[in-house]
Amino acid sequence: MKGNLTLSPLASEGTVALAKVLLKKYAPYYGDAVRFDINGGTLDVRSGYRFTGGRAGIPAHRPGAALSDLRSVSRKREEFLKIPDSP
Repeated sequence: MKGNLTLSPLASEGTVALAKVLLKKYAPYYGDAVRFDINGGTLDVRSGYRFTGGRAGIPAHRPGAALSDLRSVSRKREEFLKIPDSP
């Protein structure tokens, strides 16, 4: 996370990011909702934010996400999706 904060007036603007989230690690949370298993891959997500005192909520802007080295197999153990890293 990086950004700027001012106290008068109260305001903040910056970027929040998560990098290299291991998708397989979170299978217990999404496993029942999909018909495949993820055997590898990472997820990077980021979003800008802007907050001004007195305004409700913190709107996100410039959101983005990237998958890297995604590998998944059907529950029948047949590989059906592979997205390798780009050089």
